[in-house]
Amino acid sequence: MRRSLALVALLSAVAFAQDGTLHTHPCTGGLPHPNWVRIEGCTQMPCKLIRGQDVNMWLEFTALSSFDGLTTKVMSTVGNEINVPYPLPSDKSNACNWLVNTRCPVDYNEDVEYHLNFYVSYIYPEVPDLKLEISLIDNYNHVQSCFVVDTSVVSS
Repeated sequence: MRRSLALVALLSAVAFAQDGTLHTHPCTGGLPHPNWVRIEGCTQMPCKLIRGQDVNMWLEFTALSSFDGLTTKVMSTVGNEINVPYPLPSDKSNACNWLVNTRCPVDYNEDVEYHLNFYVSYIYPEVPDLKLEISLIDNYNHVQSCFVVDTSVVSS
């Protein structure tokens, strides 16, 4: 019996690692966490953000309510002390532009896949301990999904 349980646990771990999903932290305040998160080139935190390259993230969430618009907000925290908004260009912050499997408006209980792509500029310093909180906020100011990922900004 133990051998069977160990085999099931091992196969589950292998399947989890192969699908590329990333275990991320929940946001504070009990905000809804996505069903899954994938970050290109990262299967375990901290994820490396390489200066001069794009970062690609995908996530899926289940809509907690119907909405017509969706905005991406990114907050960066350096060393658990300094909170700085990470402004996205308007075409990137309008999350409706980046839905993969549907379009806005979105219905209650609909599974929504979202893709975020952003550039890590050379002007950013190397930061070994950077937390990114990524929130998707609907046009009624309700958070539809939120997660925190541990990252580090590095040179190539």
